[in-house]
Formats: sequence, structure tokens, C-alpha cells
Amino acid sequence: AADVLAHRPQQRRRDIGGGEEKREEVDSETLKDAEVQAMVLNALGFSPDVGEVVGQRPIDAAELWDLLRQRQKGLARRLFGRNSFRWSYLPALRSLTASQRWPLALSLHSQGHVTELPTLELCAALVTRILCTARRLRDIGQRRLIFLGIGSGDALVEASVALHVGAVLGIAIELDCEAPLRIQYGDMELLFVATDTPDETERTRNCSLSVDPEMAVLPLDRRAAVRRFAGEGHVYVFSSWMPMRAAGWRADAEEDAGSRLAEMCFLTTPPSLIELPAAELRSPGRPTVELFPRTLGRWDFLARGPWSEEGGLFHSQLFVLPAPGSARPFLAEPLLTHSFGSYA
Repeated sequence: AADVLAHRPQQRRRDIGGGEEKREEVDSETLKDAEVQAMVLNALGFSPDVGEVVGQRPIDAAELWDLLRQRQKGLARRLFGRNSFRWSYLPALRSLTASQRWPLALSLHSQGHVTELPTLELCAALVTRILCTARRLRDIGQRRLIFLGIGSGDALVEASVALHVGAVLGIAIELDCEAPLRIQYGDMELLFVATDTPDETERTRNCSLSVDPEMAVLPLDRRAAVRRFAGEGHVYVFSSWMPMRAAGWRADAEEDAGSRLAEMCFLTTPPSLIELPAAELRSPGRPTVELFPRTLGRWDFLARGPWSEEGGLFHSQLFVLPAPGSARPFLAEPLLTHSFGSYA
């Protein structure tokens, strides 16, 4: 926990909405969250001293290309343990770029686009937020948290997160089970649910009509999904890449979940890049905290010229809306994060 707090961002943290920026002292809730994040980083092989990841087996460009070309169910499991951004994906990305196969690799199937390759850093960030939220709920006597993916498409990100939660907790994860996937976290029950609209026209527009999902995906539109599962417990609402001009996703989730909304998290490009006003991700009742784990999505490319090759990367980021009064979300730098900030 001390190592994580030492790498906690201070001056470069970005907050929008929910009050003025404050450089606060480390309180007990922040320390508890740091302990959770330290557990996650240790279990996933991060080394604070040298910045390396223990236990990762790099994937080369040829194998990554074949996996994306075949696009069979089980991609999340095949990439698990091989998804460190710097030690695995970045070398493969250089090779695919040199052979002019990137970003084509993510669009080889017209109705099975891969929007985001879940990096180890992204998964560690999301696992941290889920377990921190579960810890907070447990401290106030709750015993269930439902991680609810809306607009999940192939559920690649949701399934990858579940696998990494299992790795942290030492639990084997069966992705082929019926929904919801259940994981025991001490005396807390974690439920993982992926959902997507049953509207074929909308899924065709999102290039996800013919995907073979990585875990069970329930045919529920986003509002029906939030209403249903908020009736069963506190929900952690998660969205990976909202569609273009997808107005209302944040406000609708807050309205539909009500007091059962434990936290919201949007993995997305900056709103301006998908033609949304910035206010879409601001809440009148809770802060919006921007986090910048190293991510890899379909809009990313290696920059050329005298500047850093990473200048064309990291289009996607996390917008986290925690419960009012809870500890401010943060990620250990530079183990999980990049230093470029928002792509917008």
C-alpha cells in the first residue's frame, strides 16, 4: 500500500464536476483503496521497483494477427497472461504497423469489429475499481455487488476483467456458465453480467451483429438492464465504447439505478471524439474522475516523426463516477498509466 501511495498522482489528477479540485491528505478510505490496489498489482505480477510484469508471456505479431483473423470465441482467455501493453502488445503493434496490418487487424470481420484489446493495465485498473467498490459496500454491511456491462457487444472487455478478478482472488473462472457469473470475494458476492440490445439494426450499426460473445450476453437494452439488476443489488455500471452520439447513457443509468448505483465507469474516447458534449459524463450528484491506463483500441496508431511513437496511442480512457463521499479513484503511476492525458 505504501508503494501504491508513493505512486499516487497528485498535481496531474483531473477532476470534472462534483466540486473543486483539492489536494487532500491521505485519509483512511484512500489507504484502504491503496491496500486493495496493492493486492491487485501484486497478484497480477507488477513490480513497483523495476516497472516490469512477472509471469507475462509475450504474444508476437503473427499469433495476434491469427487470433484476430480467426476471431473465434475464447479470445479473452487466449490473451489472458499475454496482454501487458509495454511487454506484449507494443512490440506486436510495431510489427503489425510495419507490415501495414494495423489497424486493419481489428476490422477483419465486418460485423465482428474488435473495439478494444483489453490490456493488463486496463484490466488491473478495472479490477481495482470493482474490488474497492465491493470493499466499501462490505464496510457498510452490504454483501453483493453486480458488475453490469451495458452495450457489451462481444463482451471481450467484461470477460477479460472477470478473468483478472479471478487471478487476483485465486479463483478459476468459467466464462461459459449461464449469466450471471458469480465470484466469491470473502463474504461478498460479485456477479458479472454482460448485456446488449436485442435490436439487430442497432447492433448492425455498431458492427457487432455476428460476434460470438466471450461470455453470456443477455439481450437487454441498457435501461432495461440497469433497472433489472438494480432490483437485485448494488450495481457497478460499466460501458466499453459508447456508440457515436450516444446521448443520455450516464443520466439514464443514474435515474434507473437510483440509490443502488454503487459506481459508474465508462471506457471511451473523450466525448468530443464521438460527438458528445462534455456534460454527458458530468453528474450533478457525483464527481467524474478521469483515469489514464495504457489502453489499446481501434483508433490507436504509432506516431511517426521526431516525437514519441506513443503520441498516436491511448484514444480510450476511463471516466469513473464514484459514490458521493467515497475516496477519489486513482491509479499507481507509472505502473498502470501513461503521461499523455486525454487525447482530446
